[in-house]
Amino acid sequence: MSSSKCPLTVHDASGQIERAPVDDKVTYKDNIKANPLLKLITNHSGRHDEIFFHTYHQITELWFRQIITELDSIQVIFMEHKVHQNIMLIIERLDRIIKMFEVLCDQMKVMETLNPLEFVNFRSHLGQSSGFESFQFRMIENKIGIKKESRILHNQKHYSEVFKKDPETLEKIEDTETKESLFDRVNEWLKELYESSNEIVQDFLNNFSKAFISQPTSKENSQEFQDTLKEITDTRIYDQLLAKGERRLSWESFVTALTIQYQGKFGSFKNEWQLLNLLMDLDQIFMKWRFVHLSLVYRQIGVKRGTVGSSGYYYLQS
Repeated sequence: MSSSKCPLTVHDASGQIERAPVDDKVTYKDNIKANPLLKLITNHSGRHDEIFFHTYHQITELWFRQIITELDSIQVIFMEHKVHQNIMLIIERLDRIIKMFEVLCDQMKVMETLNPLEFVNFRSHLGQSSGFESFQFRMIENKIGIKKESRILHNQKHYSEVFKKDPETLEKIEDTETKESLFDRVNEWLKELYESSNEIVQDFLNNFSKAFISQPTSKENSQEFQDTLKEITDTRIYDQLLAKGERRLSWESFVTALTIQYQGKFGSFKNEWQLLNLLMDLDQIFMKWRFVHLSLVYRQIGVKRGTVGSSGYYYLQS
């Protein structure tokens, strides 16, 4: 493996290694660029709480950058088809991403100490800026696997419209839309597992079908059980669900994921089971972050319109 793609190496968003010359005289303040960082905090209104507001959002963007760094490093491992050799590394970094999102959720509690009336006093000094314009958050969404066509329109326009005045940023966002996402990589990895573990998967499907059919059911839910069984075992029916957008994983990936889940953490796929569960944890914490953000917006401005012309609370709710 070349050093430029090694999963143990830190990469920036462009894939280039970030290096700095070693200097024994460097201080803590120099190392973390404390002075330039602190000078970035602004206060346009002169209100005490505006500094707090900007500090919170700058910290959030720093966490977003680190989440992107971790996601990119995981993507490299999947891309090089070296998941088996590095699966514990993927697990560690997924766990780190989840914990960073947990921190982001907890940070909302700090923002809740901002009095809504005080926020109104300096809100006009924010101009037309909005959290909607966080390009890093959009990149995270795309990198995880949100499909472009599945997005809610913003004022009847695609979300990327707000970035058209910043071509460099727009290019970064569009790049994440066209490249394979973490979801795509996981789908490919599960298909590869299906091919290498076909006998185990087929054995699971056979046993699953027998156990499913033998389950005592009432007349009311008997048909529902049969329909579910067909969705799992009949590839033609599954392909129809794929075409409707009701499924996103390929059939091979889907049944492999089921096999891993049913075998559990004590089966032959215990590491794979942990990885899949962390992906579900990531999905849940991502939804939780959206919800606590929605609650904060409602607390601060109620149902007033957002600063970039959106419906604010109602847009976030959708």
